[in-house]
Amino acid sequence: MITTATHSSWPTDTVIEDLATAGLKVASVVRLKVFTLDADLLVQKIGALAVNDRHKLEATLRASLL
Repeated sequence: MITTATHSSWPTDTVIEDLATAGLKVASVVRLKVFTLDADLLVQKIGALAVNDRHKLEATLRASLL
């Protein structure tokens, strides 16, 4: 999940540094949560994580799943 997380932080929050590539306008983090979402609820793709942000997230996921 992507959130602005202005009111809290989680140990696994990964800061998105390249906001433009991700299609975001405000500081945001990727927060690890497991949930399901019906694909019909997705309206549009606004961007993608930049390579460096993706690598940071992959490292966080690996550390969390070990």
